[in-house]
Amino acid sequence: MTKRTVNKLVYILFLTIFGAPIEYSFAVDSSYGKEISDNENVSDADYENDVLTEQDIELDYTFMSGGGGLSKDYLDSLSKKYPPGRYLVEVRLNNEKLGKSIFSVDKSESETKCFGIQWLQDVGIFIDENYYKSLYNYDRSCYSLSKNENTIVKFDFENQTLDFSIPQVGIRKKSKVTKFWDFGTDALRLNYNVNANTNSFDELVTYGAFDFLANIDKWRAKASLSVTDNKSNLSNAYITRAYREIQSDLSLGKLYVNNGFAGGASMLGASLVSNNSMRPEEIGYTPVFSGVALTLARVTLVQNGYTVYSEMVPAGPFEITNVNLLNSGDITMVVTESDGSRTVKLFPLTVVSNMLSPGKSEYGAYLGIRDDEWEKDLSGLFAAANYGYGFNQLTFRSNLLVHNKYANASLGVSSALGNWGTLSLDSAYSYAKYDWGKTKKGSKLSLTYAKTFNKNTNMQLIGAQYTSNDYVDFSNFMP
Repeated sequence: MTKRTVNKLVYILFLTIFGAPIEYSFAVDSSYGKEISDNENVSDADYENDVLTEQDIELDYTFMSGGGGLSKDYLDSLSKKYPPGRYLVEVRLNNEKLGKSIFSVDKSESETKCFGIQWLQDVGIFIDENYYKSLYNYDRSCYSLSKNENTIVKFDFENQTLDFSIPQVGIRKKSKVTKFWDFGTDALRLNYNVNANTNSFDELVTYGAFDFLANIDKWRAKASLSVTDNKSNLSNAYITRAYREIQSDLSLGKLYVNNGFAGGASMLGASLVSNNSMRPEEIGYTPVFSGVALTLARVTLVQNGYTVYSEMVPAGPFEITNVNLLNSGDITMVVTESDGSRTVKLFPLTVVSNMLSPGKSEYGAYLGIRDDEWEKDLSGLFAAANYGYGFNQLTFRSNLLVHNKYANASLGVSSALGNWGTLSLDSAYSYAKYDWGKTKKGSKLSLTYAKTFNKNTNMQLIGAQYTSNDYVDFSNFMP
């Protein structure tokens, strides 16, 4: 067997093992115009000039997959990151199996797959769209998730699996609000307290307090009445209904308008006020605790020696935003990696009553007439509104009340100063017009400082408060 024949066989065997079954075209001696047979005596010099080229080799793909006739372009596509096609894959998120789903790839996505939000939600992946907004393809309405440095998407063609590694900060938090509400059973309830006694002058003194509650369909009714010997007081009497869609309560009747630093008053009318207690995760103050996990890690939050929260997070950046804190006290965050190493970070925290969680808001709208012992001196409707919004280290609040003879506006800011505590600044301005022609314009300011030193020591200090002589509260205004 000649040297050239041996090399032919080695070359064919190599392509058969590492490439595919092939058909071999023998080289043609151009000088003689005939095929060179294996029995011819060919010198090494002749062989060196007889070099196999790509044109000399023709791969026969019909032998693959039982002679299915797969094209060269298709087989070349299998070397791509995402081979074009339609697959039934097992989807996994951070090593957790989510189930099987149809996964389609077109030719334009062979290196970077773009995922539609509906497909992701159908398989159980709820991404934080704000975190990935820079990767959104507006022309195709999808996200190129793998372009994020902390996100990995891996398609295993051989095992037909699709693995997503998404950091905790990139996954949308699940709301604890139930889809359907149970408004309870229609019912009536009356609480009362009645007592009587005689004093040293043999006078009979009586007192009674009554609380009435009713539940009818989606409405609630409430009234509170107190009675003494010669006087009665109806402190409140109203009906109310909760609206989940806008997370607010609508109330009608005898109410109280709370206008914050500007003051409030009893009223007869209607109000629409936000109610954060409809969502359990929004009760109390919920600051943001952030960090970076190097591996699958456990994040633990400790306050005043007690563990208040613990969660497993995947590798990458994370944010804990659902820890409800009702008390002040520094938070210690411990990140424990898979190898046992720990990272500790301290978050100084002083909570005051008027602070809002980052990204959360509150509002209220009121319309009615003032209802108190001076109602005969102030006729006509008034309107009031308030709004507050929480930033990462700042809470902003505003209030406005308007009557044809009175107006009041206020602004307030509370700022978290880390180790230094919390500082709040409030201001209000009033305008009052009296029937005899006099007009009063005044203002008031307040500066409040609060600091928590440890679980047993809190300090709240009103650093400064100023009220001008012509400032008038709405509840005290008598034109």
